[in-house]
Amino acid sequence: MTKNNTARDATLESNLHLGFSVTFSIAFSTRMMSNTQVQKWRLILVTWMITAALVHLLVGLLMPWLAASPWTEAYHQLIEAGFWREAAPSAARAQQVWWMGIFGATIQSLAICMLVLTLIGHFHRSRLAWGGLIASIILWAPQDIALSLQAGVIVNVWIDAIAVLLLVPPLGMLWWIDGKPANKFV
Repeated sequence: MTKNNTARDATLESNLHLGFSVTFSIAFSTRMMSNTQVQKWRLILVTWMITAALVHLLVGLLMPWLAASPWTEAYHQLIEAGFWREAAPSAARAQQVWWMGIFGATIQSLAICMLVLTLIGHFHRSRLAWGGLIASIILWAPQDIALSLQAGVIVNVWIDAIAVLLLVPPLGMLWWIDGKPANKFV
């Protein structure tokens, strides 16, 4: 490794933002890790992604059942505040509950796809699987955030931002690790 590469890598690392700096710090330090250490990190990241997929599945399963419950009242009020100056009409609330219920089914489907791609990425060391998950998040998040900002529904912006920060850095790290030959980590 040349001094230029070391300086370039250090500069790149220092310019990364909060969520990504941790991931890429691990990536840069894997150059000094043994293959066993890299594989331990990889397993932690895969476990994180499997857990994230299962949490999405659980939330998706609960959404249709909890959409009209008192537990989601505060969330409904935050959404309604983006559209109504006063209390939302009951028909608007009914439609929102319906949308939340069918969105639960969409989340369930997304969770299964996320889990399958994670397992394919894990067992086949497939950068395509990791890249597909990253691409789907990068396609979804800006649109969802823009629509939420346009409607003044800031709670969704926060949910989306947290999801991006919890998912993209581990996926980026898995994509990076699986693109390196195993003998590079010795």
